[in-house]
Amino acid sequence: MSTPEPSRRRELLASLTQLLNGRGLTLAPTDDPRRFRISGPSVRELLISPDNVFATILRDGDEGILAPWIDAILAGPGGLPPYLVARSGLRITLEPSDSEFGASLHSPLTPAIAEVLAYTDPEERRITWLSAASLDLWHASTTDVEEAARANMDKLLGEAELVVEEVRGKRLAMLTTDSAFKASLLRAPSLRSVVEPVIGWPVCAVAPCRDFLYLFSEADAEELIPMLAVVVSREFESSGYPLSAEVLKVSDEGVLALGVYED
Repeated sequence: MSTPEPSRRRELLASLTQLLNGRGLTLAPTDDPRRFRISGPSVRELLISPDNVFATILRDGDEGILAPWIDAILAGPGGLPPYLVARSGLRITLEPSDSEFGASLHSPLTPAIAEVLAYTDPEERRITWLSAASLDLWHASTTDVEEAARANMDKLLGEAELVVEEVRGKRLAMLTTDSAFKASLLRAPSLRSVVEPVIGWPVCAVAPCRDFLYLFSEADAEELIPMLAVVVSREFESSGYPLSAEVLKVSDEGVLALGVYED
């Protein structure tokens, strides 16, 4: 997370104070230089850590996100538990890149896929995209939350079983798990250690929807990609949670779209 220069931080704090004053609220420092106290007749005393939103402003050059960030802060955590409770539910979720991400913490992965920092309850009944406001209410850094999310993805991967089927003499692998984050396991840091002994590395993959993931050796791509066209297109078109009709390459450099199945 980038840290604003002292002069720029003072400017952002002045903007934050002005926006709060316009809502009849005040901003005051605390003994911790990273935290500030919001108070006023319409809210109970609220501690905030604005460094995450300041870092986003520095990265994107858009100070306009400050007002909606304040709205989110004042609206409360939206059902999120305290951070120490929430850590075990932090996830990296893959979502269609044309989703309305709003203020969520997301980044592009391929032309059709973005990865989003998220929280889910233990039963995975609800997936909540996290924003800088979420993290600031938790007083948690983006780095710490991302590290916890990726560790949790590794835990999910460790609980899944890698199953391999022979398709016309080629090895097609899939992960057996009931998790809603099956396709998102592509972003588990330990994926290589799980699949390399079985189908090699790098690998190719298709993830047409949230709960569908095939993995196969790059050496078998020429034969398997055409064979998978019908099933990938069907799953992408019929799923309630479509993700991408792309063919993906997963390597130490990340995830790359090699092409896309056309209708």
